[in-house]
Amino acid sequence: MSKINGISTTKGSYDWLKQFHGGIVLAHKIGDKLYLQPELIYSQKGYSFEIARNNKGVFGDTILYHEKNKINYLDLPILAKVGTKGLYFEAGPQFSFLLDGKRTETRTTSTNGSTQEHEHARDLFSVVEKVDIGFAGGFGYQTETGLGLGFRFNQSFKEVIDQENWKKNIALQLSAFYLLGKKKEIRNILPPPPPVIAAPDVEYYDKRKASKKGYSIVSSMNMGRVTFSKVADSEQTHVEYKIISTSGFAPQDVMIAGSSGTIQDTGIVKGYRDVVYPFQGSIQFSIPATMGTSAPAQSRMEYEIKEPGHWRITITISR
Repeated sequence: MSKINGISTTKGSYDWLKQFHGGIVLAHKIGDKLYLQPELIYSQKGYSFEIARNNKGVFGDTILYHEKNKINYLDLPILAKVGTKGLYFEAGPQFSFLLDGKRTETRTTSTNGSTQEHEHARDLFSVVEKVDIGFAGGFGYQTETGLGLGFRFNQSFKEVIDQENWKKNIALQLSAFYLLGKKKEIRNILPPPPPVIAAPDVEYYDKRKASKKGYSIVSSMNMGRVTFSKVADSEQTHVEYKIISTSGFAPQDVMIAGSSGTIQDTGIVKGYRDVVYPFQGSIQFSIPATMGTSAPAQSRMEYEIKEPGHWRITITISR
């Protein structure tokens, strides 16, 4: 929607002109939430004007004059864009270069019930300023996929025609766009990923302390969440177990076996001391039956640890 700003008259009405625009943009990240966005946009601008005049003469003529001014530009906005979680705001200078201009004049004369219409076209390229300087600002929303919708206001600082300081371009632009490439970066701060919900027999390991190459699970049954953590690189070559129950059902009949070392069972800590690597071990236990279950659930795991050190195996029971 475009118009000429600053016009005020009682003799006629200046109206908005509905047209379109389109082009390409480049969003370049220069800060955590800040982007520099130059654009190259083909924009149709201008305005519509209409005035009616009654002739009080003998025939009582009525003359309706209407003109439509279309002025097409190649806009170069250079915007600063800031946003978070999809919502963004933008503002910056805009340079416009005249491509062409045309005025269509229509005169409709009514005399004694008879109507005549005359149309005339004029080229505006020779009278309109070739370079326009202004300001652009707006806001919008962009999805993670790169699709977005934006609303922008344009205001010219220069006269459309020299020496006519009441004629300056203004425009309201509604844009649908699609950004290629780093869509997640343009969208800035994304919501955190959903928490991982462990499925039965899912294996985890602590990346800060344990190497996936340092161990392997040979077999597993009803073990829930299992985490291997290398506590320390030390001469104390231990393997210990930590069993956590989140359901209030403590494991029963816990049995452990290992290929080397001295078994350690203090009631709080179970495991082996002074083991020799590679170490083959196993653990099995049962969970008390719940209401409607006839027998306890049996759990068992066999594993091998290849990398020397102090290891802790954490088993989380969520039944």
